[in-house]
Amino acid sequence: MSDLVIVESPAKAKTIKKYLGSGYEVVASMGHVRDLPKSRLSVDIKKNFAPKYEIIKGKEKLVDDLKSAAEKSEHIYLATDPDREGEAISWHLAYILGLPTDETNRVEFNEITKSGVTNGMSNPRSINIDLVNAQQARRILDRLVGYKLSPFISQKIRRGLSAGRVQSVAVRIIVDREEEIRKFKPEEYWSIDAKFIPKGSRKSFSASLYSDENGKIKITNGEQADKIEADLQNAEYVITKVKNGTRKKSPAPPFITSTLQQEASRKLGFQSRRTMKVAQELYEGVDIEGMGATGLITYMRTDSLRISNVAIEEVTEYIKNSYGEKFLPPKPRFFKSRSNAQDGHEAIRPSMPSLTPDSVKASLTSDQYKLYKLIWNRFTASQMADCIQKTTQADIVANGYTFKASGYRVDFEGFTTLYVESKDVEEEKTTQLPPLEKDMIVRCKELKKNQHFTQPPARYTEASLIKALEEYGIGRPSTYAATITTITSHEYVKREGKSLVPTELGEVTTNLMKERFPKIVNVKFTNQMEEDLDKVEKGTEEWHALLDNFYGDFDKTLKKAKADMEGVKLHLKEDETDIICDKCGRQMVVKVGRYGKFIACPGYPECKNIIKYVEKTGVKCPKCGGDVIIKRTKTKRIFYGCSNYPKCDFVSWNEPTNEKCPQCGGILFKKKGKKPTLFCATEGYGYTKTGDTDDIEMHINVIGAGLAGCEAAMQIASHGIKVHLYEMKPNKKTPAHHTEKYAELVCSNSLKAMRVESAAGLLKEEMRRLDAFLMKCADACKVPAGGALAVDRDIFSSLATEGVKSCELIEVYEEEVCEIPKDEITVVASGPLTSEPLAEYIRGMFGSSLSFFDAAAPIVTAESIDMEYAFCASRYDKGDGDDYINCPMNKEEYETFYNALISAERAPLHDCDVSNPKVYEGCMPVEVMAQRGEGTLRFGPMKPVGLVNPKTGHRPWAVLQLRKENKAGNMYNLVGFQTNLKFPEQKRVFSLIPALHNADFVRYGVMHRNTFLDSPRILNSDFSVKDNHSLFFAGQITGVEGYMESAASGIMAGINACRVAEGKSTITLPNDTMIGALSAYISDSSVKKFQPMGANFGILPELENRPRDKKERGAAYSARALKSLDNYLKDI
Repeated sequence: MSDLVIVESPAKAKTIKKYLGSGYEVVASMGHVRDLPKSRLSVDIKKNFAPKYEIIKGKEKLVDDLKSAAEKSEHIYLATDPDREGEAISWHLAYILGLPTDETNRVEFNEITKSGVTNGMSNPRSINIDLVNAQQARRILDRLVGYKLSPFISQKIRRGLSAGRVQSVAVRIIVDREEEIRKFKPEEYWSIDAKFIPKGSRKSFSASLYSDENGKIKITNGEQADKIEADLQNAEYVITKVKNGTRKKSPAPPFITSTLQQEASRKLGFQSRRTMKVAQELYEGVDIEGMGATGLITYMRTDSLRISNVAIEEVTEYIKNSYGEKFLPPKPRFFKSRSNAQDGHEAIRPSMPSLTPDSVKASLTSDQYKLYKLIWNRFTASQMADCIQKTTQADIVANGYTFKASGYRVDFEGFTTLYVESKDVEEEKTTQLPPLEKDMIVRCKELKKNQHFTQPPARYTEASLIKALEEYGIGRPSTYAATITTITSHEYVKREGKSLVPTELGEVTTNLMKERFPKIVNVKFTNQMEEDLDKVEKGTEEWHALLDNFYGDFDKTLKKAKADMEGVKLHLKEDETDIICDKCGRQMVVKVGRYGKFIACPGYPECKNIIKYVEKTGVKCPKCGGDVIIKRTKTKRIFYGCSNYPKCDFVSWNEPTNEKCPQCGGILFKKKGKKPTLFCATEGYGYTKTGDTDDIEMHINVIGAGLAGCEAAMQIASHGIKVHLYEMKPNKKTPAHHTEKYAELVCSNSLKAMRVESAAGLLKEEMRRLDAFLMKCADACKVPAGGALAVDRDIFSSLATEGVKSCELIEVYEEEVCEIPKDEITVVASGPLTSEPLAEYIRGMFGSSLSFFDAAAPIVTAESIDMEYAFCASRYDKGDGDDYINCPMNKEEYETFYNALISAERAPLHDCDVSNPKVYEGCMPVEVMAQRGEGTLRFGPMKPVGLVNPKTGHRPWAVLQLRKENKAGNMYNLVGFQTNLKFPEQKRVFSLIPALHNADFVRYGVMHRNTFLDSPRILNSDFSVKDNHSLFFAGQITGVEGYMESAASGIMAGINACRVAEGKSTITLPNDTMIGALSAYISDSSVKKFQPMGANFGILPELENRPRDKKERGAAYSARALKSLDNYLKDI
């Protein structure tokens, strides 16, 4: 006979069955099988609150099946969820199956993994009757309140209403906040902000007025601000104090249920119900390719921050291998749970910390991947080192007034390289200050008075409400999702964007409850009830006594309320209508029936006239002039239609408005988002209007946060102009992007040669002289690469992201842009993988676009490289000698490899000839290059020149070089081996290289489509569009090819966008500079077949006295370019 294991869900059963094997039968109870029936109270109050449980309707057959399975089994194990609810389900199952409650048949799984299931089955216990009693007490309490109070509320206000011990308090919290907002009286105050430029610098920094000679200053009116402004007219500003310091930021603890719901709301936009549904799926098990059904996270209903030692050891090992030892704290972090937390479970964490989100992404739904990534990132970051920030504070004094400036730079990113906790209230952005010294004189570039008014407290969002419920001790983390769903579905609260706003129904109900049942909606009373339930769970309070203490007072209060309000009916203004009954002349009202709202005559039963309920928008139908009304789909999604349907077929997902399009006269529709936009839907017009144009502060839009977008945004911000930066990650990614960070390096991690005498090195030096933001990022995270500048790509992107997000003038909108804003200065830096809706929009603007395919090289682990065959050296002994790992091959090995390579199977590409795809020379797949001839690779990426194998003393026939991928040096990429072979083929073919015969590939090479404009026909040399000087393009979409080339175009587009905003003429650098030559190349109208171009000396004008030696020639080009650039910058 086999053993029977009963769990709650089929998914969980499937996962556990995999680990337990053939000796066990695992079945699901599908949640509760026995409960209080819904049709009546089912609690015998006179018999000490005895519950009258019954088999849940519809589960009779399931119960029979469970009984049948139990009779055939030797042992029965009850493995329901490890919490109060799960314990109660086990208790009910034991009753149904006739099992003694003191039998050791209850097992718990904190995580659904092999070790978690094994540990659970090895440690069975008896049912914890205290946990069961706590659940029973809560269930009966809620039943008494709900079934006794709800009929009273429905009778006095509106049919179908409900009241509850937790939900009514939650509504009160929201109503009280709304009353605070209404009573709030704003007070005027002013601030004075300045922008200063240090002597000898081009970069400005911001400071705010802090004090005068009498101390900290408070400016209460415009006259006071005007006086201060006059006092500071032509004043000399001197830095009197500079304080440099160090600040540490520590990571947030791993998630508990409430913080998971809050963060998923903030970061992912998930409602709590959605979060818990997905978390349950991740806990119970998901089919992972190559692993089968696997539980990915620990139990998700917990308020404990405890972490097992095994989990800490695993994640520590992962951090050490992936990031290096410096990213580990001095000792593992342990977090303290709240005093009233139940410590039965661990914090929510990945069940296998080494299982990264990207490694399982292909097996997960979009929601599962997003939530698993959130949980994995938070847990992993919680065991990483502190973020170290170098802070600077400065006092600037003029005429007795003191301005204060503060900023910071990240000295060591620590845990922030992976995860930063979101906040309900955005923190003020601060940026890095330029080098400042005491007694330095600074020039005031701008002095600005700003009028403000104090703001009322913010409305609750789902995240902040959950936080409040947790702080007040209302309900349990496992009930928050259900509570919010109830109060919104019953229309006590409505959602406006992310805010929760009480309806009139919610306010009237709450006021009635406060007046008649003050204890039920009293926060302290409800909190005390939760604490009493916890005492029942601990066995220190008897549950019948708890119910008796509550019910006696509650029953008296209810009876008194019924007597006092006999015959009283509360009316809602929202239920009133202006419709007159055509049968009796009364004013009709909104009523609620079994199937929702309808309009009825208040004279019922004498007059039984009813009509259909419709919600009018106040807008007339653009087709027939009828009323536009709100409609709902079966899933309750709102759309808009005509009241004359089906005669009129007008319908729209977007809300119509009464505003008219100035171009066609049609109505404008409202598009939701962070910036609500009005737009015209008439084909061929495309008019848009964002907010109130009179109130819009001047800003420049930048679309895309790649290398060009980041540079453009930072250049614009450095000119003191606000930036609206649009980035569709993390909501949507291109096929080539893998992280949520900005300036992601998707192909190589090399930024090419460092020598200024080389074309690539000259480009980078020009960028440094233009104060390039990304050059600072690159210099801070470079890794050994001989004569090249290579970076740790993850740290590079982290630095770029941190810099952009911490800039006070850059406001980031994480959303996809499908259309370029009209009548606004905009830089489009959407990259070579521009999303299809935007690409289609651009095609519509300019006609056809060109495209080619781009490829990335594979990456292998350092430990899998066989150093018996490989050797460390840089070509011609440049660099530190061991910058590259070289994989040598003799002639026979090379020919075997070559023949396998050219015959290997390639991955399919849409709309492309796989055997001969159109590619850019600089990123050509190695298999395409090899087609040109057997010797091509030996004169290309596998050239052996400048290398001697110390094991043989000779130059190899061919060499593949491997370059460090990160600072930790535990991953290497195959230099020049961009490829589009199928993944199994990459493993087979590249393993023919002797040093890689056991290679462990952490990333296979991929190929993706790149798009770019026919720039000579479309763009000017300042990167603006020829017929629209307010629209700029930057990055690889313009046809510049390469990381730094893209960033450089972003610099120029950003500078010129600022100049247009300031009413100045745009600039183009001299064409004997590398940046100027690239600008000239992409705008050369004589070019007929335009192809992308990277930095090279061939695009520069010829030298007057051209040296024959290549190195001397490069030095001459560079010297001329830098001199020309310096002279040009002096003049502007």
